[in-house]
Amino acid sequence: MNIQTEKWNNFLIIHLEGRIDGLTSTGFQRKVDQLTAEGHLKLILDFSRVIFMSSAGLRVIIQITRSLRPIGGEVILMTLPDQVRELFRVSGMEPFLKVVSGLEAIMPQSTSGPGEAISSRLDFGEFAVDWMALTGKTGQLLLLGDPDKLASSAYPEGDCHRVKPSEFRFGAGLAALGDDYNDFSNLFGETVVTDHHFFSFPAVTRPGVDYAFYTAEADHPFNFLYGFGFPGDFSGVFRFDFTGESPDLGQLLKAAATVASSSVFGVVMLGVSQGLQWMHLKKVPVLENQPPSGNIFAEDIFHAWMNFSPEREELNKTIITTGLVSRDPELIPERVRSFIPEKGGMHLHGIVFENGLLSRDIRDFETELARVARDFRAEKVVHLLPSSRLKSGFIGIINLDLH
Repeated sequence: MNIQTEKWNNFLIIHLEGRIDGLTSTGFQRKVDQLTAEGHLKLILDFSRVIFMSSAGLRVIIQITRSLRPIGGEVILMTLPDQVRELFRVSGMEPFLKVVSGLEAIMPQSTSGPGEAISSRLDFGEFAVDWMALTGKTGQLLLLGDPDKLASSAYPEGDCHRVKPSEFRFGAGLAALGDDYNDFSNLFGETVVTDHHFFSFPAVTRPGVDYAFYTAEADHPFNFLYGFGFPGDFSGVFRFDFTGESPDLGQLLKAAATVASSSVFGVVMLGVSQGLQWMHLKKVPVLENQPPSGNIFAEDIFHAWMNFSPEREELNKTIITTGLVSRDPELIPERVRSFIPEKGGMHLHGIVFENGLLSRDIRDFETELARVARDFRAEKVVHLLPSSRLKSGFIGIINLDLH
């Protein structure tokens, strides 16, 4: 099977030649996955040189169509041979697919929407992003517990803070689910709250992501040893795509600081990774586990307490990140300082999901956040280092009242 591509209007035409069957369908799927990952979400599949297609090829086309529709993509089938058209008819899929006889049957699509531009281009020298300003009001920052007790594993039962999901649209920290402290005291781990949904990675030998989806009817509290949260009233959104090596999160968030108005602001990021550096706990930092040295970051016991990624890992994974970022360390109020490391000026936790396609439309940011949290499989929750990189995605900015 031979595959060639060419651009036409807003579409990418994929010219198919030969047989699409059990032997070639995997290569067909792999090629389309590569093209969609590069941002080609509107596809025309040209069957004019296809001599035969089995149900294996039909399965690939159905999968492509299902993956693109939720993110504003489109698949058009062009010049179908009789055998291929009959396969679609017999399978019952023909009504759900868009089939045309040639390019003349496809209406040209404008590259810009009606009315005024919804975003502007911001140039930061080494990279540029799209920026959509919104009218979000300043939100109140909620702080829980004392992050400084982490290093000495000094949290007693009395340091468990309970907060309802309805009060915590976005946030991060060290938390667990459950009603009885004795039941969940050994299950605290890195946590992200996104759109009130809770994702945590317990600090146990073989961790798996624990999660709770939010509904107004089931407002069961989250349990935090420490954490921070904020509302979701965005003042603006960045949208970015990088073809080469991307800037790291430290650089991206310094750019975000230029459009934020509060000295500490909240960020919610959704993107595709180009290599992440992270850490997460292996043990729960409660008093019962306190090490003799009194510091879990001491060189001789660090690896017993912490999984750490010395090199960038997790390529091409979907990630949702929540965090706090400082515009200027000297302007951080005293009560907030322990929540933001002086080195780097940011505190970020991320949910690493399986790979998947995201919309490229800046207007879809919040819709995509909800879709990924609901539909993608979460693999881990980690503390992200500023050296991590995203090759594409969104950054939502929330200005915060720190008093």
